[in-house]
Amino acid sequence: MRERTLRPIEAVTKGKQLAEFEEASWEGFETIGAARTVGRFGQHAEGTLNDAEMHYLIARLDGRVVASTIAYATPDMLGIYGISTVPEFRRRGYATALVRAAVSLRSDLPVSVQPDPESVRIYTDTGFVPAGQVAAWHKAI
Repeated sequence: MRERTLRPIEAVTKGKQLAEFEEASWEGFETIGAARTVGRFGQHAEGTLNDAEMHYLIARLDGRVVASTIAYATPDMLGIYGISTVPEFRRRGYATALVRAAVSLRSDLPVSVQPDPESVRIYTDTGFVPAGQVAAWHKAI
């Protein structure tokens, strides 16, 4: 049996990696059809790679991107967004490794996340605690 190799977490710095990030993210959110509708860079503009505070992170296994997340730093806070793992690779620690890598980018800042029910355990296992509820508002037309 061939041994599988996990490469360290990668920072996305090139367009090709961002396209792989998007594909894995869409697959992890189980909306591949939508990814094909919006096309390459339809969700994350390639120009955002030039923003020093925007961090796209990926985890690879045997060359394939199997998990992804985004971290964005402001002067006061680091936000972690869109944590996603391709379904057949879930519950193996890839998302947890991405969260730890994201936090380490700016360990001097507090970190904010807005987890969906599926990702709560990832955050609680890495030391996050609830700080309150977020309300969604909209204005009727």
